[in-house]
Amino acid sequence: MMSSASIVTAIDTNLAIRTGPSYLELREKAKREHLGPPSLFDAIVLATSREYDSRVVTGDEHFLGLPETIFLH
Repeated sequence: MMSSASIVTAIDTNLAIRTGPSYLELREKAKREHLGPPSLFDAIVLATSREYDSRVVTGDEHFLGLPETIFLH
């Protein structure tokens, strides 16, 4: 089950600070790739994966090509 392999964490100050640059990165990537804007939640997920050196398993094109991503087609 995916939930047993997942991390549930609180959004603390450090994670909140890391979310801003993650959002800007995703927004620029979306512009380059002609995607709609990413959500703030996308940025929180990306920042969390980087904080815990973990992977994001997703089919969301905002994450496609990022080293943290295991992309599902």
